[in-house]
Amino acid sequence: WLFPMIFFILLLLAGILRWEKGPIQNQGDFQVAHIKDYWTGQSWVLLFGGFEDFQNETNSEPYPLYSGEWIPHLRSEELREQMELILASEENQAQWRKLEENIKELEEVKSSTREGHDLYLELIEKNNFKNKTSSTEELSAAHQ
Repeated sequence: WLFPMIFFILLLLAGILRWEKGPIQNQGDFQVAHIKDYWTGQSWVLLFGGFEDFQNETNSEPYPLYSGEWIPHLRSEELREQMELILASEENQAQWRKLEENIKELEEVKSSTREGHDLYLELIEKNNFKNKTSSTEELSAAHQ
């Protein structure tokens, strides 16, 4: 019975010493804990709480609530290695090129609509001052 008891105690100690606890960030009622696994070297993000402020007024479902949900956190180098492995196949490279083309097209649309929106705002500012005086005169004439 001595050997199983010693083994069990060592197993408990190993489990306790496995995790490096990092900082906990708070944002409203939401908490993010950063931890690292000493055995595998993997970093993790733990989510607690939820964003009550982002709950939609018309939505009958409760706001997102997390109770210790584990999300793996990849460093830039690890992410780059994973991307290279995934993009090694021709099919994935073709999809990647297609996505880059779509992004480029959407950026062009964004810039053209940005120019139009800026022009719209300029016109509103110019006409707003002129219309303020005339609209008050029209309102007073309509009420008489």
